[in-house]
Amino acid sequence: MVMLGRSPVTLSSIATLLTACATERIVNPPPPPPPPPGSLSVVVNVTGNGTDADGFSLTVGTLPAVHIVPNGAATVDGLPPGMHTLRLDDVAPQCYTAYTNTQSVIIASQQTSSVQLLATCFGGIAYNGTDGGNGYKIFYLGEDGRTTQLTFGPGTESLRDWTRDGTRVIFESRPNGFSTAGDLYSIKIDGTDLQRLTTDPWDDQLPSVSPDGKSIVFQRVNTPTSVQASLYIVNTDGTGEHALLDLGHMDFDATWAGGDTIVFSCDRFGASWDLCAVASDGTGLRKVLSSVGGQNADASPDGTRLAFESFAGGQAFWVAPLPSGTPVRLTPDEVSYSAAWSPDGSQLVIGTAIGVPNNPEYRLERVNWDGTGLTPLTEFFDAAGDGTWSADGKRIVYFARRASSQQLWVMKHDGTDAHPITAGPYPKFHPLWNPKAQPGL
Repeated sequence: MVMLGRSPVTLSSIATLLTACATERIVNPPPPPPPPPGSLSVVVNVTGNGTDADGFSLTVGTLPAVHIVPNGAATVDGLPPGMHTLRLDDVAPQCYTAYTNTQSVIIASQQTSSVQLLATCFGGIAYNGTDGGNGYKIFYLGEDGRTTQLTFGPGTESLRDWTRDGTRVIFESRPNGFSTAGDLYSIKIDGTDLQRLTTDPWDDQLPSVSPDGKSIVFQRVNTPTSVQASLYIVNTDGTGEHALLDLGHMDFDATWAGGDTIVFSCDRFGASWDLCAVASDGTGLRKVLSSVGGQNADASPDGTRLAFESFAGGQAFWVAPLPSGTPVRLTPDEVSYSAAWSPDGSQLVIGTAIGVPNNPEYRLERVNWDGTGLTPLTEFFDAAGDGTWSADGKRIVYFARRASSQQLWVMKHDGTDAHPITAGPYPKFHPLWNPKAQPGL
């Protein structure tokens, strides 16, 4: 017997205690150490002709967000092995992802998992909008991903055309609103070098830049009576202004029909209105065709065909071969109110409507120049309009109204892959692609 303190302890009881301790160690071993962490490498590849100027935010699980630049990589270290959720945030309005912004990834111990995300961004688009109630202003969404407001102050400005080098936009400015006369201006797309091109008490409207980029044809109207409209020519730098033809008639809606020819609506041959043509030096005046209320003419890029609006049998757009030929109505059973040529001149995107005039609904459609292949591109609930083509003919930019918000959208030329490219509380409209916008849309 062994005495421990005041209690006797037998050798057999000591053995029992030792056995119990050993058994406890076997039944409840200590937990193994956690496996070493892994890491995640993420790349955001950006396609399209634009970008996100501020980059994106990448969040993995509950960890703090990390910044990632377009076409750049970000690495997140110290991730426990297993399934993790990653999320891409701060995506600019002009960009969209081809999938949900949230997806899952498996992290392995002591390994780096790689994920490639894809975003498509657009740029090179000028448009009209409001800046909080001060009339229409002009904005430019650049290919660098930044939006620049080009015009400010009271009154309203209407975007009309581009210089051929893509460095400036041409617009009408009316400091006191639409009910008053205005003049023509141009400004660089970075918001600098504002130039006034015309100065006249009458209203200067609808400027159109010549194919060689040197001249602008426009109409001058004696508002508010509008009983006389005359065509004028001015150089793109504002010099050399002169009347194209003799005054005292209604000559309006002028457009360039390839090279040196100008096509316009006129009352010179006894109808309201004939479509007429003249050289830029004022010679060779002639009637191209007669149509009831012929107006809003727009020549194809190669100048061989003319799209125009007519009220013969209902408001619609037609196409006629130049210098002469039989017109074809593009929308036999629908009202159409706008048309824009594709860059190759094979098709047009047109604005159509049903339920006019009491309950109008609007959409965009695509049609071949000969009137075949009429195909809806948007639904009536979009209330879409102002469709124009990208320089490479792969995309169409337009406005659409959804949930009381009128924003700019871009879709493929067949109507698929439609996405908004602007956001905010104020409406946007009349978008025009920069003629020098990069391809890759």
